[in-house]
Amino acid sequence: HALSMVFPMIRLKNYIEIRTADSMDIDRACVYVDFINAIIMAMDKIKPMTDEILQICPTFVKDAAEAIETDGIDAEIKGISIRDVTQKLLKFTEKYMKNAGEILDIINE
Repeated sequence: HALSMVFPMIRLKNYIEIRTADSMDIDRACVYVDFINAIIMAMDKIKPMTDEILQICPTFVKDAAEAIETDGIDAEIKGISIRDVTQKLLKFTEKYMKNAGEILDIINE
């Protein structure tokens, strides 16, 4: 019972459950899931960038999750801009996406 009370943002089952998408309107959720899928597809191209970020800040993922909750896309962690990271990710992933332009619109809102 206690384990069912843990609510991670992403959970692996027989599929990848992306729970944060549940709180979005359907259009944004579709764009979000498209972006996550593209990140998975482009992982080999993204890995050098993520390795570099993790060398600068080993706790980047945890720190970013906390900073994004308060500052959104304008968050920065040790001088690393979430907006810049997202735009770099988009360059690596756009060929795998149906909605790449919509991600840019959301970033630039």
